[in-house]
Amino acid sequence: MTSLPSVEAPTTKLKLLMLITAAVAGIVLLADFFDASLLSKEENIELNMTVNINVNTTPIFKSKVKPDFFVVIIIPSLPNHVSERAMIRETWMNISTWPDLDHVDEYYKRVKVMFIFGQVEKDNALLEYTSQFLQELDTHDDMYISEGLIEDRTVLKYKVLWGMLRSHDLYNFDYLIKTDDDIMVNLPLLLTTLARGE
Repeated sequence: MTSLPSVEAPTTKLKLLMLITAAVAGIVLLADFFDASLLSKEENIELNMTVNINVNTTPIFKSKVKPDFFVVIIIPSLPNHVSERAMIRETWMNISTWPDLDHVDEYYKRVKVMFIFGQVEKDNALLEYTSQFLQELDTHDDMYISEGLIEDRTVLKYKVLWGMLRSHDLYNFDYLIKTDDDIMVNLPLLLTTLARGE
């Protein structure tokens, strides 16, 4: 099996890009710049960013070992797009369905997909998620809910920004990509091109 050349993670560029994006959006990312011990007890407030609504919130100040991925793919989605997510999981997201990746080193196949959701609201009241969505949430580890965002046509950019910040908090990765749940990704072409640094 032939290994592709290694690619250095663009961590400095990524942090700079995320800092600029966060500043433009009016959000201050404290994780890399403040020591939580310097804050008073009243100021040391946990930031409520959760992964799956049934998992406890982890403060972004907490030091933890983050898993490594070659690529993290952010996909904003809506709770009722169950069939779109199922199709993605069965097709291009399923690495075993791509014979063209047999020759690729295992590291370059380390891909994490993050479906990003907001909360659903009707008549100024938050709605409960459907049982079908909750079952999907319980079954898969690729669904992330931002409890501070209400689903709306105008919220897409904030879901993407939240996904960028959340992915940085949870994972180490070389590349961060955003796509949509109605897009087909040619994973072999994507991974081999990125691995060669082209």
